[in-house]
Order: sequence, then C-alpha cells, then structure tokens
Amino acid sequence: MASLKLMFFAAHSLASKECSTTFYNALDDWDFPPDRYGEYEPIRTNWANSEKFLGSWRKQGSQVFGQVLVRRSTPPKYYADAIFLYGPRANYHTVSMYDLPETLGKEGHVIRLVGLADRLFQELQLDYGFICLDSEYDHKNILKNYEHDDGSIEPRKVVGMNWPTCLPGLYWINYFGGAYLNQGFGNSVQTRHPESVTVLKNGLRFQARGSAQEFDSPDSEAQEQAIKEELGSDWFFSSKTDGPLTGLNVSLEELKRLPF
Repeated sequence: MASLKLMFFAAHSLASKECSTTFYNALDDWDFPPDRYGEYEPIRTNWANSEKFLGSWRKQGSQVFGQVLVRRSTPPKYYADAIFLYGPRANYHTVSMYDLPETLGKEGHVIRLVGLADRLFQELQLDYGFICLDSEYDHKNILKNYEHDDGSIEPRKVVGMNWPTCLPGLYWINYFGGAYLNQGFGNSVQTRHPESVTVLKNGLRFQARGSAQEFDSPDSEAQEQAIKEELGSDWFFSSKTDGPLTGLNVSLEELKRLPF
C-alpha cells in the first residue's frame, strides 16, 4: 500500500523543553494522535505519559546522536521521530512522519495532514521540509543497485539528502523558511504561481502539484523542471547533473558544538 512521508529540517537545535512541548502538543492535538513512543525499538511507552516523554526528549537531545521514536498502532497507523545530531559533521536536526496512509493525502483528509505540517513548521521555526509519497522520494532520491568503484553493489543508495548544502528535490508539498526568502529564493514562484503558495509566519508552503500522485508523468516532470528553473535549478540536487549547487547560508554553530 502506498504511503506518505513528511520530513522537516532545522539548522538550530530542537533539543529544548519548548520544542519537546510543541512537538508533543501538535501530535496530541491532531485528529490521529500517537499511542506509543520510545527512545529505541521496540516502541512501547504509553504516549499519554507526557512528562516522561518530555524527559526522554531532554535525555536524547543532549547526546551526540539522539532520537525519540513515535508510533500510532491503530488506523491510520504511522511512525514519527525527532533526530538530534551534534558534532563536527552535524548539519541539521529533523522531525519526520512516515508510513502515513496515502488516503491522508487525498481530498477530504489532506487538510488535516497539511494543517499539522503547517503547525510544526511554524511553531518549531523549521527551515525546510516536504511532504510526498514514498514512491516519489524513492524516484528522486534512491539509486537502486548502485555500483561503487570497487565493484561492490549497494541495493539502495540515498542521494541528495545533503541539506543545507542543497535542496534534495521539489516534491508534492514543499516548505521554505525565512532564510531562503532572505536569500532571494522563492520570489519568482510567489509572483508566477500565487495560487500554489501559502505564506506562513516563518516562510511559505508551495504545492507543486494538485495531488501527490502522477509525479513521474512526462507533464509533471516538465512542469517541475520549469519551476526549478524559475527558482534557480542550482539550488536543487539532480542525479542527472554534476554542476555546482547553491546551499542555504545558515550558521550551524549551534549544532557543531556538543550540548554538554
């Protein structure tokens, strides 16, 4: 069965108590709240224990690599997580939802999913994000049976996920924070596609297509390429080109320093 994923990136730390409370309340207020969370698999702790959840967030958020895992085990089932990275190679913190039923992206339900995404993006002051079908993500960011120089084969190689060095792609629904707008990114799309842009407190939401499906049709791919050209194709990763990329000019110092 087809499923959706939502992924958000932040160049600042999400480890604070305020962020943990915001994340918890956003999911708890949603039409389909989680029922379990944990620091590791298997995910077993009762979601209703909010104080314990906030404690786990604080604990995991103080580590070089930390994670809080969330799930809903009754329909519509899904998983979510928050990932904390610190140290010389840390580029971002993330909050994600995945294995969301495809029906949540269809008419009558999509407003609920987008409403949750808007809330997370604004209240956590996130910098970038997207929503798409898993199959769209795989189409754009997974190379199958990739052959390395030594002849070894990697069944699934993830490419393009080097934010903020580049944008990993243009997806069904895209979120761009204020740092992008301050660098001139997105000005043309607001002018040329106002019907597809929703201005948010800390940036904008851009819907590239009417539905999550048909991302790989010739018409959709041509339209997507035209939009990338308007925005500046050098911002976007492409497996078809090796040209120089334009990265977001943000400070990562907060993440490069260990939190202890």
